[in-house]
Amino acid sequence: MVIRLWLSDSHIRDMTGIEAFKNLEILHCSRNSITELDCSNNIYLEDIWCASSTLSSLDISKCQACTTLVCCGTKLTSLDVSNNTALEFIAFNNNPILELDISNLKSLKYLICYGNQLTSLDVTNNTAPISLEISNYCCFCDGNPYDFTQLDLSNNPKLEVLVCCYHQISSLDVKANTALHSLSCGGYNPKSQCLFHHRLQPIKNPDRFRSRFFEGGDSAEVRTQDPILKRDVLYQLSY
Repeated sequence: MVIRLWLSDSHIRDMTGIEAFKNLEILHCSRNSITELDCSNNIYLEDIWCASSTLSSLDISKCQACTTLVCCGTKLTSLDVSNNTALEFIAFNNNPILELDISNLKSLKYLICYGNQLTSLDVTNNTAPISLEISNYCCFCDGNPYDFTQLDLSNNPKLEVLVCCYHQISSLDVKANTALHSLSCGGYNPKSQCLFHHRLQPIKNPDRFRSRFFEGGDSAEVRTQDPILKRDVLYQLSY
């Protein structure tokens, strides 16, 4: 009985036949030339990786046991996860996706969706997230970012990491996010060659951020090794 398939970098062009692996729990098929992935018969899948490919159609509607989905760097223009209520980790960055409904994903903890064409994202029903990265420098729009104008985090008390650069969010209230320790809300405009900051609501207990502050007027810069994103990040805060 096959429960794991590791097919990444296998020069595959067609995933026909995957339906025969009905007991499959883990599927890795990244970095192939597939355009369609239909997992309707693979109802026990928990872990799906189909990133860095020419994928334009993905059906995981019957995969209700799925907890991890990584489909970044594809040609997907839509992503339906409404039935995947067990999802805890989603990475779909660098896709030309216009919208995403995650209202049913009450267990979602990590959401990485930068580099898409999203103009809004509703996370008010997602009380579990501890990492949210929506920085939106989109490679599909000739260097112009698709702009969020607002982000409501009032119902996300467990949020620990927030990265929301390259947007036109004029105000951001993080008073309810008492677990937040890593925050980036600046952005770099490649056309104007200028770094811009967004004004935030006053941050309660700013010393909770695991970082060193470099004061400068009413703004601060924070550089730290992010424990979740696993890289050195420069955080810009205004408060």
